[in-house]
Amino acid sequence: MPKIYSQVVTGANVEAPEGIKSTVVFGRQIFDAKGGLTAMPRLASLIESGKYKLPVKVEVIGKGFDAIERGLDKLTKGVSGTKYVVSL
Repeated sequence: MPKIYSQVVTGANVEAPEGIKSTVVFGRQIFDAKGGLTAMPRLASLIESGKYKLPVKVEVIGKGFDAIERGLDKLTKGVSGTKYVVSL
């Protein structure tokens, strides 16, 4: 049985170990795969239950279009490894 590693396009080149086939994919391709439309709700459930930890820090900026400006202000001050979230 072949072993496959799906590398999400990030701009970084990742070398797969010997014997592993590397396939580059775009994140949006998941929705075309069998069961892909349920991927995001299932991932959210895993995160909420604590069974999956996000690999980056996530900071909720706020709600509504007004909160976007606060997020942009934070970005202009410089940030690394943090994902900002605005709930609309």
